[in-house]
Parts: sequence; structure tokens; C-alpha cells
Amino acid sequence: MTTETEPIQATTRSPMWVRFVVGKRPIITLLRVLVLVLLSFLAFRYWLIPIRVTGNSMLPTYKNGSVNFINQLAYRRQHPQRGDVVGVKMSEQGVLLLKRVLGLPGETVAVANGKVFINGQNLKETYTQGEPPWRVAEFTLQPYEYFVIGDNRTISELHRKDENDIIGRVIF
Repeated sequence: MTTETEPIQATTRSPMWVRFVVGKRPIITLLRVLVLVLLSFLAFRYWLIPIRVTGNSMLPTYKNGSVNFINQLAYRRQHPQRGDVVGVKMSEQGVLLLKRVLGLPGETVAVANGKVFINGQNLKETYTQGEPPWRVAEFTLQPYEYFVIGDNRTISELHRKDENDIIGRVIF
């Protein structure tokens, strides 16, 4: 009886954490990572803008410190509507603010007795906090011009903004 000894094959196994991170096929994992990085880059470059709320001008809707996203593609096929919360470029400061659209192009706007009037009609708003302490004489918005203001009317400033200054609509 002859016994032959077979050579023992040394199987080297990767540590468990390596297999957990890269899986059984590292090339496939690398491709997945590259695709995710590319999609993330494209999404945050051309579609979504993250914005952190600083200040209380949008209370009670958006709290100070909350992070939201602005959809840059929201107004490619349609115009901003009354009640939309939008990201607005403030050219003099180089910052981006959240504001609510109240007045649309061609409408007449006035603020009196703590209320906003659009074309002479009191605007019914359920999302506001406080009343504006200022009074604004009636004015008419130009074509492509919007009237925007924060929800916390006691501290928010009002703005007449060109359509090009509205970056997009807040999605959450």
C-alpha cells in the first residue's frame, strides 16, 4: 500500500473587514463606487443645492440650522407660483436665501396693517408668523419680477427679485 501525500494548497483569505468593504469582486465594487461618485457629482453640480438655514426669517416653516435642498431644475419648464419657497440670490451679499413667493409678474402689491395685498385683495396666509412692522405703498411688479419675503414677518425683509435671481424651489 503506497500512500502519496498531496501537497497542501495554501489558501490565503483576506481578513473579514476587507471582504466586507470590497466584497468578493473588488473590480465590481470599484465600478459601483465610481458610478456613485459620478452620479453624486452630477446631482450636486446641476440639480440640487444644499442650503443651511441661518436665522429665523423663515420660521415657523424652516428652523434655524436645518438643511434643505433647492431643485435647480424646478423652473426650467414653468415659472414660480405664489406660495413656493425658493432659493434667491442676493447679489449685493453673494449669498443664497430662502424666501416665499407672494407676488407674481404684473401684479400690484401693497403691505398695510400687517397684511399683504395682491391686486387689492388680502392674501390669506396660514404659514406666517407675526405681522410685518412696516408699511409698503402699492407698487406694480415688472415682467419677470417677483415679490418674495420670509415667513417670519416681524424680522424678514421684503424683496423685489428678477426671475434670474430665483435659483430654484426648495424640495425639503
